[in-house]
Amino acid sequence: MREKETSEGPETADREGRRTRRHDPRRRERVLDAALDVLAEDGVSGIPHRKVAARADVPLGSVSNHFASLTELCTRAFARYVEQRSTEYEALFAEVTSREDLIEVLVERVRGGPSRHRSAVLGFELHLAALRDPALRALTQEGNRVRRSGQPS
Repeated sequence: MREKETSEGPETADREGRRTRRHDPRRRERVLDAALDVLAEDGVSGIPHRKVAARADVPLGSVSNHFASLTELCTRAFARYVEQRSTEYEALFAEVTSREDLIEVLVERVRGGPSRHRSAVLGFELHLAALRDPALRALTQEGNRVRRSGQPS
């Protein structure tokens, strides 16, 4: 039987007992964000499909529908992380016009250190995984370029 897409909440059964499917245009992004959470908590070696699906609150099959393998999921999640950090750095340094502005931004960045724990862990996980994966190595190089120049290439 065909499933119907609805804009309602979670999956439900219609009057005839068929399962309906929730229309969820952000599902892929939620899976990537959940993967980043799992990567931050358990590292690359602790990222099973089930844990990511549970964290994203999606059916298990959704993870494998969007990502062919755990390697692809990790690569896409890390790419999302690098993109988020790149956007953050661009905004952080966009208003810097003087040495004093730069010092102020850097001091605030250091003061906020403990609140950036998740980001630091993800950065270390990415760099460790990049030692063995050339695709991830390219991501780390892109992230480093952005941090050095303040601009994506």
